[in-house]
This record gives sequence, C-alpha cells and structure tokens, in this order.
Amino acid sequence: MGPEALVVPTGVHDPRQRAKAGSGGPPLVSVIIPTKNSERTIRTCLESVRAQTYRHFEIVVVDNFSTDSTIRIAKEYADVVLLAGPERTSQVKQGAANSKGDFIYKIDSDFVLEPSVLEKAVKVALDEKAVGVIIPNLSYPKISFWSEVRFFERLSYVGSKQIEAARFISRDAYDRVGGHDGTLVAYEEHDLHNRVSRLGKIVRIEDASEWHLGEPKHLADIVTTNWYYGKTAIRYIKRYPHIAPAQVLPLRRSLFNQRTVFLHRPKLLLGLALYEIAKYFSGFLGLLAQVTWPFSPPFRQLDQMPRTMEHQLHVPYIADELPITEPRNLFGITIVIPTYESRLTLARCLASIGHQTQSPKAVIVVDRYSRDGTAEVARADGAKVIEVEVNRSRARNIGLEKSSSAGVLFVDSDMILPPSLMRECEAGLIKHHALIIPEISVGRGFWAECKAAERKTYIRNEMIEAARCFRTDALLSIGGYDPRLEAGEDWDLQIRAKAAGLSFGRTSTVIEHDEGNPTLLAMLRKKYFYGKMFGTYLAINPYEGVRQLNPFRRIFAPTLATLPSDPIHGVGIFMLRTLEFTAASTGHIRKIFTRKKKIKNGS
Repeated sequence: MGPEALVVPTGVHDPRQRAKAGSGGPPLVSVIIPTKNSERTIRTCLESVRAQTYRHFEIVVVDNFSTDSTIRIAKEYADVVLLAGPERTSQVKQGAANSKGDFIYKIDSDFVLEPSVLEKAVKVALDEKAVGVIIPNLSYPKISFWSEVRFFERLSYVGSKQIEAARFISRDAYDRVGGHDGTLVAYEEHDLHNRVSRLGKIVRIEDASEWHLGEPKHLADIVTTNWYYGKTAIRYIKRYPHIAPAQVLPLRRSLFNQRTVFLHRPKLLLGLALYEIAKYFSGFLGLLAQVTWPFSPPFRQLDQMPRTMEHQLHVPYIADELPITEPRNLFGITIVIPTYESRLTLARCLASIGHQTQSPKAVIVVDRYSRDGTAEVARADGAKVIEVEVNRSRARNIGLEKSSSAGVLFVDSDMILPPSLMRECEAGLIKHHALIIPEISVGRGFWAECKAAERKTYIRNEMIEAARCFRTDALLSIGGYDPRLEAGEDWDLQIRAKAAGLSFGRTSTVIEHDEGNPTLLAMLRKKYFYGKMFGTYLAINPYEGVRQLNPFRRIFAPTLATLPSDPIHGVGIFMLRTLEFTAASTGHIRKIFTRKKKIKNGS
C-alpha cells in the first residue's frame, strides 16, 4: 500500500468522540508533529492521521515559527498548536508536555500513515506490555530517482535491530527517561529508543507502515541535509560508542537484503553508491566543520534557552496582520548607496539614476571616508553625502534613517539601473512590502563573462535572490539590516522579512552588476575578505547558510546549467567557483586562528 491511497479521512475528526486519558476507556494516543515551513506536506500528513481506524487520539502540532502557511493548515486539523524552538527535539518535548495521551507518538510533518498504524501499535503495546513500538518507515519512491534509491535503502532496514527505532512510546516510559534529548539533532530517536529499552520490552508492528514523503529530488539536497546532520552526529557517537558505528557506518549487513533487486537494476545500484558517497562525504565535512567552526552552529543554538509560545487552536498565521499601512500611492523612493573607494563605478551608477523615467525623491551616499574622490563625485551629481566609518550594513541603516520617503532602494556603487526601474518600484510597493530586483553581471574579460553566466543561473533562485527595495515603515518594523554583518546581510534581512510576514514582489527589469575588467587575483581577494566575515552570518542563520553555501549548489549547479550551451564558460565557472570557495575557506580559517590567538593572548 502506498501513501496515495491513505489520505482520505474515514470520518470527521472530533475530539469529543474520543476517550480522555485515564478515563477507563481505550488509551489515548498523542500524535506529536514538529513542523517548520512544512506547507507542502503537512496537510497530507494530518489527513492520514485523521484517517486512522483507531479513533482515540489527539493531534499536537509544534511549529518552529514557520513563515509559510503551515500554522494555518495545522489549525484546521490539530487539537493543540504550539510554537517552540530552536530544534526538533525541543519541539517534541514541548508537545509531550502539553499532551494528555497514554502513548506519545512522534512523527515528522512529511510522514503519511497507513490507516491501521495506530490501531496495531496500541494493540501490540497492550498485548505485549511493551514500553515502545517500532513502526516500519519507508521512503515514497515516486518523487524522484533518489527517492527510489532511498526506498530500497530503507526497505533493507525493516526488521533491523540496529537501525530501526521506536517512536511510539508509553507515557510512563517517556516521562521516566526525561523524553527527547534537546541537545541532539541527529539520531535523537535512536537515543530515546536506547534509553526506553532499558525499562522494558520494545516490539514492532507488521503490515502497516509510515511513508516518508520528504525525499530528496536532487543530489544537492542529500549533501545539504547530511552536512547539517553530520555536524551533530558526534554527540550521539560519543554517547553510544559501542553501538553507534554499526548504525552510522555505510557498510551494513541489512543492505545485502536487497542485493537481488540491485543486481537486476544496475542503475539503482549505481545510484545507491553515489547516494552513499554523497551522504557520508558531506556528513564527514559537516563533522569536520563542527570541530573547527568558531561559532559552532547548530550547537550554539541548542545551548540557548528554548523559545516557546503556547497557543491552543488560537495561533494566528504570522502574515494575517501586519502593523504596516497600505499606502494608496508613494511619494517617491530614496536610493541609498554605501561606498568605499568607488569613484569610477559610482559615476556610472549615478548616471543610470539620472536617466530614470521617474526620478527618485533623493539619493543618499554613505561613504566610508574614501580617498579616491568618491564623495566629490557624489556631491557633483547632487547626491546627499554622509561620511562615517561604518560597515555596509550600518551605512544602509544610516541611509534608511535619513530618508524621508515612503520607499527606499538599496543599491551598490557598481550597479547600473535600467531607466524604468524607479517607476516599476513605485508601482510594486503599492502592492507589496518588498521587491526583489533580478541582477545580472556585465563586464570585460573572460572571468567577467564567467561571472555573468553564473549569475544568470541564480535568477528566481529563492536561496540566492534577496529584496533590495522596501516600504520604509516595513523595513523599520523589522529593524533594518543587522549591523553585526559585513557579509550575507541581504540574505539575513530576507530571512527576517519572511519571518515577519512581509509580502514580496519582483520587477521585470534587471539591475546590471558592473564587474569591470577583473583579474582572477582580484576576484579571489574579494572572496577571501568575505570568507573572513561570513562566520557571523552562519552563526546567526546556520541552517539557511548551509543551504546557501552548499558547494554542490554554488559550484556544480551553475556549471552544469551552463555547460550544454556554453562549454567554455561552463568550465570557467567551475574553475572560478572552486578557486573562490578555496579563497573564502582560507579567509574563514585565517579568521578562526586569529580569533583563537587573540583569546590566548587575552586581548
């Protein structure tokens, strides 16, 4: 049976029809579902829970401050909706603390349950007097080639005492062991299984399974996920050195259970080999990063006090109400340009602003005491100049504070604006709180051409693009740019704007990023500098940062997108991005050792 046949509810989900815990009737099962931006799968998951043949259950959804419609969907089905973080284990513990069931059953938001799962789990737990129940978990194979590979891999785990873990736990056992360990991100269910198994019998059900819909569509998804989990696996391995290697290492006896299938389907066997290589190589790199990372995400997050807000069926969707007015029209847009030693590129940028079909209300240049005449060029063009020794994020905030218009557009000094951009931004801000303006690169020389080909592949890539034009009141409501950041500040602002529920539009016109005629050495020096500064962004946004900086996405994706139509520049992109990543990594490592040296010297 597959998940496509499991999502039609068998009846109306009504908590009043079910027995309460301790009432003498059938035991109550608390189904706890942690979520974060899970709108693609959460409805299917919740409908499969509602379709259970066993009707004595409650649904507790614990959301990690999603910025999509997850909470709104959860309110349609759940008995309790909570907001908590920072990680999945903390969410489950909060859900258990606010549940009433005799059994705790944790599932992920991308699970689909076969209709008899709860019925069989409760029956076997009562019949065998078990403290925990293992429910087979299978990958849905029809999502992608990689999901099919995962299906056969997970199928080999069924019945394996080393790999399977109980998620259906009796309340008494769960409370006695202290629930999930909030310091674990990876293998947290195996940790709970290990502790609960010391209290009594663990059994498993047959002929009913959980189906996992959140399978990777691309190899890059595998790398990103396992890089992140690799950073946390060391805690589990240290805690269980006698059993963890058999669970973690790729060479497992259970894989041979599917040898006949793989031998008859060599493409699947090759896929499994590539999958395992990508999985464990990226996990190892994540583990290595955890050892050397100065800010140590995600552990830095886990050591913080959990964020929790309890709401029972009264959680407003974060975008339902915003303290931002809807203007009928805007009275101009202020352009803010942070600069440093930018005389040549600034002149071209200001000329493009002067050719706009609709003029901005003001142009503010915030200069970092340039010595090449940057400020003089700005003043000669009529711009307001503010000279102050601050980083780019602070410079943008200063320009924001000094603006008096209803809209603000942040432009770098090496950007060239198309003539109709201001008019399009005026119209866009009437409908949206922020606008994404696509960017392309222009320049002279082979490396500038490679950069231009690379940047084209990022258009409409939500992980790369970020808004540059905002309603002033909307931007002020989220605090502007983070002044701690000298790299990644645009991405950080985009993340916070989404979390605040701001609406985004995009322009049809594009900004040209003037690369000039760069040398390879100059481009690598620039990445070296950003590498030294990017640790702060990764500490603030570890999960998003890992996805955005995934070398498979940032090196191989643009290379593969360009190679078929332009093989010369495709190879150039691969060489350039590889060298840029090396330079950035060198800068980052240099920053680590410099920081450690300062700490050692007590400065």
